[in-house]
Amino acid sequence: MTAMEADASAPVSGRASYYDGVSAARHQVTVELTPTGLRVHGTDGKLFAEWPFDALESLSAPDDVLRLGRAQSRAGAARDP
Repeated sequence: MTAMEADASAPVSGRASYYDGVSAARHQVTVELTPTGLRVHGTDGKLFAEWPFDALESLSAPDDVLRLGRAQSRAGAARDP
């Protein structure tokens, strides 16, 4: 495997805030892109959510925030600048 192939198969991830849609609690999480979707992990490694790409929708957010959620759900994750 070349270095370029290894980079292409490595997960892409970043820090974000997660709202479960049940409470007003803000959870600090890591959002990870996988070949099939998005995974949301808590700082303790707990899996909060796993959403396939075709179930994601862009949610209303300020210009400097990327906010995604699962279609038909109140849960969402936001990537703060």
